[in-house]
Amino acid sequence: MGDRRGVGENRQESIFQVKHKDDTAGEAILPKDLSRVLGEKYLSINQMAEQTELPRNQVKAITEALVEQEFLEEWLAPECPNCHFVWPEFQSEEDIEAEIQCPMCNEKTPSDMVPFYRVFKILKNPEGWPI
Repeated sequence: MGDRRGVGENRQESIFQVKHKDDTAGEAILPKDLSRVLGEKYLSINQMAEQTELPRNQVKAITEALVEQEFLEEWLAPECPNCHFVWPEFQSEEDIEAEIQCPMCNEKTPSDMVPFYRVFKILKNPEGWPI
């Protein structure tokens, strides 16, 4: 009887751990959460403005300079209209195909019905950046 209780307790603990291992499972991933979810460092202008408390237009100018200096690389991130998953996929508008297939739900959607976000991949970490 003591063994059974131990097994049940371990099972409950492992179920609890699995349940809370990824708290985003099944939920939409917003552009501001890309870096946390993807493991690589992607940022949006809005996210950078929020983190630095600088005006959006200043952050946009800084971002453009960092792209020129090859610290950042611009990407286009589509948002799936079916499951709302956002992922960096294209490096330019010319790369966008007629249909886009979501890697999360596998639905194909005409690209003209898909919203896109500008995101920036961090290529180099300038000294002092909290990354």
